[in-house]
Amino acid sequence: MIKRTSIQLIVATVLTFIFPLQTNAQDIKGGTVKYEQMNFIDFDYTPTGNTERDNWFANLPKGRKVGKVLYFNERYSLYQKDDNSSVQPLEGRQGMMMDRLSMGSAPKPVLQTSWMDTKKGTRADVYELMTRLFRVEEKLENPAWKPGKEQRSILGYVCQDASRKDGDKTITAWFTPEIPVSYGPGQYYGLPGLILAVELDGKN
Repeated sequence: MIKRTSIQLIVATVLTFIFPLQTNAQDIKGGTVKYEQMNFIDFDYTPTGNTERDNWFANLPKGRKVGKVLYFNERYSLYQKDDNSSVQPLEGRQGMMMDRLSMGSAPKPVLQTSWMDTKKGTRADVYELMTRLFRVEEKLENPAWKPGKEQRSILGYVCQDASRKDGDKTITAWFTPEIPVSYGPGQYYGLPGLILAVELDGKN
């Protein structure tokens, strides 16, 4: 028996980082960041005693990955799907099973692009819901990030953690002061350094 329990949308680890201009972090004028975004699917599977079947379900991916890319300069940033990503979609029986596990829940809007203009202090997001696109514009806010005390290295950059609450979820962002811009993937921004990874409830 399979029981689907929840679906989470996660922004995951940075794949590559490129600076086309200066090498000194303080002189950086723009850049491109590639991310992996993970759509986690949690489900319970009750073993049937059929070894082949049980092993097949045990080896199912925990979710779907999609490539995302962030372009930025001193004033603007654009976050969207990366058509040149090396992340490959699931195919065959595994792809069909993941589709089935994703069904049965109320449709949720999925962020397609996020555009920020720091000079005007505005953000425009485009969501897809049931094949329709919706544009949402709003003023940039100052997210209530709480600085942490942990550090980790991502692609050779020293990153610090910061967290905040979103309903009952805890969002943890890892940002690097070595790249002094306040951008990040999607709706995650507002820290004194570029956000290179985000965790929701401890998941990358």
